[in-house]
Amino acid sequence: MRLFRLLPLALLAVLALPSFAQAADVPSNKTLYADGPSGRYLVDGQWLFRLDAADQGVRQRFYRQSSTTGWSRVTVPNVWNVGDDSEASMRGSVGWYRKDFELPDKKAALEWAMRFESGSFQPNAEVDELRWMPPAAAHDLLTYPHDREVLAAL
Repeated sequence: MRLFRLLPLALLAVLALPSFAQAADVPSNKTLYADGPSGRYLVDGQWLFRLDAADQGVRQRFYRQSSTTGWSRVTVPNVWNVGDDSEASMRGSVGWYRKDFELPDKKAALEWAMRFESGSFQPNAEVDELRWMPPAAAHDLLTYPHDREVLAAL
């Protein structure tokens, strides 16, 4: 009889979880094209997106969140403002993309690197150039303390 009393509580606990909470997936052992080194993985599947129009993501530490609350499911490539022809949409905003995944091989001797195939960038008063470099080299070029905080979290 006690089991039947606990069953509704367990069901309510499951229903209270976010609808898209799931275990992190493992990248696919495939690529989109043949040219390039072997051993590449495609980080496909479900991604999460969060618009940050108020630019508070760094202060609120979006990059450290484990909860999916406030995030929307998307697949990439994704254009968050498609169909919105307003002036505000055309000016752009900050948006965060997140992918929770487990490494396909967790051997300590392996090194992993991520490469993004595309993206867009508009120079502005805050950022006038986009350069890829090791985090240690980037640290000395950063102006704001919160930028160093994000870099240190990587």
